[in-house]
Amino acid sequence: MKYALRVMYSLILFLFGWLFNFVLDIQFALGVATGWLMKEGYDNITELLVKLIKGYENIVTIITMFFK
Repeated sequence: MKYALRVMYSLILFLFGWLFNFVLDIQFALGVATGWLMKEGYDNITELLVKLIKGYENIVTIITMFFK
């Protein structure tokens, strides 16, 4: 039973780490795309991506508050 709980804890920790990394990677990719679109002059699309990035920042904030 002791080992089963450790395995479950490890799997849950791995899952949360993977999801946290996924959110940060998506946020980085959207930031790069937004910068490129701003350079090219697509301001309307850029504004939408910035709003989407801010939504991901809220998710990251909630996740980090959970682990404090």
